[in-house]
Amino acid sequence: MIQKLRWVGLSAHCLIGASLLVVGWSFSSTASAQSSEDDVVTGEYSSSFDSVTDLPANEIADIINKASYSQWTEAGVTDSGGQSLGNADSSIQMMNFERRLSQQESQLAQLQNGPARPGKLFARYESVIVQPVQSNQTALIVQTGDEEFATVMFPWEMEHSPRVTLGYEPPSNRVGWQVRYWHFDHGQSFTASEDNGIIQPGWRADVPYLVEDGDVALGVQLFEEGTFVSRVRADVIDMEVSRNLIKPIDAFIGMRYGKFGQFYSAVTDEGSVNARTEFRGLGPTMALRLRQTLPLERLSMFGTLRGAMLYGQKDFLGRESNFGNTQHVNGIDLRSYDEGVNSFAGSLEMQVGIEYTITNFFTTFVAFEGQHHAGVGGVNPPATMEGRDGDVTGDSVLDDDLSFVGLTTGIQLQY
Repeated sequence: MIQKLRWVGLSAHCLIGASLLVVGWSFSSTASAQSSEDDVVTGEYSSSFDSVTDLPANEIADIINKASYSQWTEAGVTDSGGQSLGNADSSIQMMNFERRLSQQESQLAQLQNGPARPGKLFARYESVIVQPVQSNQTALIVQTGDEEFATVMFPWEMEHSPRVTLGYEPPSNRVGWQVRYWHFDHGQSFTASEDNGIIQPGWRADVPYLVEDGDVALGVQLFEEGTFVSRVRADVIDMEVSRNLIKPIDAFIGMRYGKFGQFYSAVTDEGSVNARTEFRGLGPTMALRLRQTLPLERLSMFGTLRGAMLYGQKDFLGRESNFGNTQHVNGIDLRSYDEGVNSFAGSLEMQVGIEYTITNFFTTFVAFEGQHHAGVGGVNPPATMEGRDGDVTGDSVLDDDLSFVGLTTGIQLQY
């Protein structure tokens, strides 16, 4: 009995040992197989990296870009359907990005140009303080010695003249209008005699318009004292439409009616002479105005350039009292156009100044102003003296120009 129990115990120990050997062999086989697989994968990756590093640089960059693009589009590594969906999403995202960028650029441009300008009605009054400048400002010619002569000019000064403008300043990309009227009417006079030294003692003076064989055919000659008057009148009406070209620049185009009259009188101890000239015409006008806001609040700088071409009639009439001689150039009744029009006159005007907007309804400004009206004619004595036996005439009075130079101040009400 005891012998049987020993055999049973030995058999149990053998079974337990065999089980342990089986379990150990299974674990070893599994580890060995896993190690073999790792070696194979490692070998594959090693050979793959070795082959990549042997590729040209541009192919390596393509591989990297493809990998980056696949990740950015969130496409699957092996799912072709996922890649197509990712490409479509990226196209939509790109379109949205471009649309937002375009909107931002448009908004930035609007901010740079400022808000759209609103339209407004306005009434402007200007005090145009200017001095007339005639091509020929001769009042008389005085003798200063044997065969020596000097010209005495009219002492014109700055004179006030009103200009009124009514109009509508349009909003951006719209059409506005304005009507302007300027009126200048002033004269200058003085006395010349030996007492005030204008005519030198022992010598005499002349007012020559036309000279024939050394004698004044129209005018007065060899006087010792006299009173001289010059007068200038201008009436200008502009009717224009306007439009904003770009934010700081406005353009104007329209029609102008202009009338320029000049008068001369000399009353001397040897007789008197009177003359007048007038031009009136109608024609187109064009202008540009630039207005730029300065860094100071409500303060702006502006400049205006305006040109006009008038087609109309010029007339000159001169009379002297001694012999009743008369010279009438373009002798047409100035009260009508029965005999037509035959003359051109051009105008060029400019303003440069600053304006201050006190409130949204009230603005004040000051500017330098210059005007030049070519070919409107003159009225003062055109002849020049070169000696009693060699007097010559100058240019025709109808070829003379008329200018104005000075300052303009004004106010504007707008609503």
